[in-house]
Amino acid sequence: LFIIELYLTFFLKPIRIEDIHKKFSKNEKFELDLRTRKEFYLDEKKINPEIVVSVSSDNFISKDKKFIPLSAISNKETISCNESGQFKKYFSDRYGFNNPDKMWDKKEIDFLILGDSFAHGDCVLEENNFAGNLRKISKKNTINLGYGGNGPIRSLAALQEYVDLIKVKNIVWMYYEGNDAQNYIFEKKNQILNNYILDENFKQNLYLKQKKINELIYTTIDQELDARKVNFNVKNLIKLNATRRLFLSKTTQEINLNGHFFKIFERAALIANKKKANFYVFMIPSAEKLYGNKDYSQSEKIKKEL
Repeated sequence: LFIIELYLTFFLKPIRIEDIHKKFSKNEKFELDLRTRKEFYLDEKKINPEIVVSVSSDNFISKDKKFIPLSAISNKETISCNESGQFKKYFSDRYGFNNPDKMWDKKEIDFLILGDSFAHGDCVLEENNFAGNLRKISKKNTINLGYGGNGPIRSLAALQEYVDLIKVKNIVWMYYEGNDAQNYIFEKKNQILNNYILDENFKQNLYLKQKKINELIYTTIDQELDARKVNFNVKNLIKLNATRRLFLSKTTQEINLNGHFFKIFERAALIANKKKANFYVFMIPSAEKLYGNKDYSQSEKIKKEL
């Protein structure tokens, strides 16, 4: 078991996007950017010293923090990621989300978007993400509160924190079957996030703390950029953490979606009702459901409960 643990820790390399690019683009004529995110960031800082990177709030949930940010550093050119062969950047708004900042000054917002990286628009240009396409196609005012890594509780939290700053007509929750249930298991262990479910009036008042949010995230940029490095920990080795994750981690289908889980959506629907807004849950299927042999019927269960 310890030999397996050492192998998983030091020798089993995760699939890298750079390797995928090399494999599938041998006959393509466009130039691939094979730099790591850190290398790209350091090169871009020579051009724009103020540039930052998006940092998942996963970095703060398992730690004893006085508040949990739900977005990135505000009003900065922000590096997201590279899935197409080229790194993508966007300019964050006053609250650290991926929007044209002027959207917050509109008298009425037609669509408010919630969700994880699909909503956030990781690895695509701002105008090509879900909210950006809505703006182009419908010509409607759209605000995106999605952020990479945000699970169901953090999506609810974003709604509760920022919805009172605008007048909104439609709330669209993008739920990803692939990992949102796992994110929920991770999130519900944090008391601050749990408060959003237990108390409909709970708020961290994050819109008033953006300066503190910026300062906190700045301290974690290096950690985010070095995330691929192997961090050896004797305690984790003795506990066989990597081996246990390999054999004991639950799949999406095995996670019990109980009353506590569905209360998240009930709370969001209640907020929409108070705002006199329509509430939609947009289900994004997992790759296993589309292309695999297993029947992932999570969406059917959620639709039945809702």
